[in-house]
Amino acid sequence: MVWAGSEQSIPLLRAVIGLFGLSLEVCMNACLTLLKAWNGGDLFAAYRGVFALQMVCFLGAALMMRRLDVVGFRNTVKTRSSAVMEMSVD
Repeated sequence: MVWAGSEQSIPLLRAVIGLFGLSLEVCMNACLTLLKAWNGGDLFAAYRGVFALQMVCFLGAALMMRRLDVVGFRNTVKTRSSAVMEMSVD
């Protein structure tokens, strides 16, 4: 995705997002199969387990998002990009 963004290539970005979605589906299927085996074949319990795991991970990600410093990140990127531009001019 980073390469597609740096190249500003929409077809490459679409392909990468498609492959990312496919890999997520494979992981979800693996989780459901594993949890179904752990729950003695109860598919509903497997879905509940995967959903609970997703909610815990989502809440963890939401809590980490509060720690991000967007303004600081933008200032750092501006500083680094201006340094790169100065080096390319020299």
